[in-house]
Amino acid sequence: MRKTIMLILLLSVCSPACGIYAETVIYHSPQAPDAFSPSVVLGSPDAYGQMGGPYYGETDFDEVDNKTTGFVIVDFGGKIVPDITEQKEIVIHLFDWHEGENEIFEVFAGMDISNKSNWPSPGTSPQPFGQRYKRCSLRFDLSNGGLEYAKYIMVTNGRIDTNNPHDGPDIDAIEYVPEQATLLLLGLGGLMLGRRRRG
Repeated sequence: MRKTIMLILLLSVCSPACGIYAETVIYHSPQAPDAFSPSVVLGSPDAYGQMGGPYYGETDFDEVDNKTTGFVIVDFGGKIVPDITEQKEIVIHLFDWHEGENEIFEVFAGMDISNKSNWPSPGTSPQPFGQRYKRCSLRFDLSNGGLEYAKYIMVTNGRIDTNNPHDGPDIDAIEYVPEQATLLLLGLGGLMLGRRRRG
């Protein structure tokens, strides 16, 4: 019994939490020319590429007009993303995030799709700091936006550049990651239930 608990504790520290990936694109602005389908932001990260060569598995969104930035809204198959512990993260997986590209963005979250203009924001990305063709993932804590739960996630471009359709981040996937303590409690709960049944 003690060994099993120690194993669960070790796994909770050493293993990344299992995330839930976006399942449906609800709305999106026009895509940049030659961008891949909006559906590539769904599911787990799968982008790849090489310097000077072809790449696959990401997409970016162009502005709607000179006053409305590019955006994409997703949900998690109708599931509500809770924030019942200290930290619940939304992770934006990017194909790359390299210096020199002003592809900043902001994350919003909410329950009512008709009220998306009033959704709170868990945060804004910094300026790009990575390398070309090197994957990057940025994390946003739902509680930073005063949120306890959300059904929809929206990613908006941080700028409008009518001369450059590629003014948004190269999104590969959108993920919700529960706090590892939550997984630990679930594991211990299942263990104790099993012992009670055996007893």
